[in-house]
Amino acid sequence: STNRDNHPLYFEGHYPENPMFPGHWQGECVCLAGALLAKILYPETQGFPTLREVSTKCKNRSIRPGDDFIVRARIVEKNTVLGQDVFSIAGEIILDGKIVSTTKARGIMIRTS
Repeated sequence: STNRDNHPLYFEGHYPENPMFPGHWQGECVCLAGALLAKILYPETQGFPTLREVSTKCKNRSIRPGDDFIVRARIVEKNTVLGQDVFSIAGEIILDGKIVSTTKARGIMIRTS
């Protein structure tokens, strides 16, 4: 759960007269939560997450300055392709108990060595 009131820069430039938290950043929140979850659930996985596909769909609700919202992410699938761990992630942004946006993403863990 987070409150965007402490981060006014998130809203600058996005409809200054009617500020809102952009949908592409909502998708990024889900992806980051999913990457962290993958590292926690699969500690043997090495490397850092890199997104390959992302799809975010927003509903008819907006996140405004001061709103508290929940980021929910889950690992849908984990595979190994050519020695790289591939994760499919899905999740939602929830405001006042209702879904504001849904995100599906697919990414790989890039090994650094």
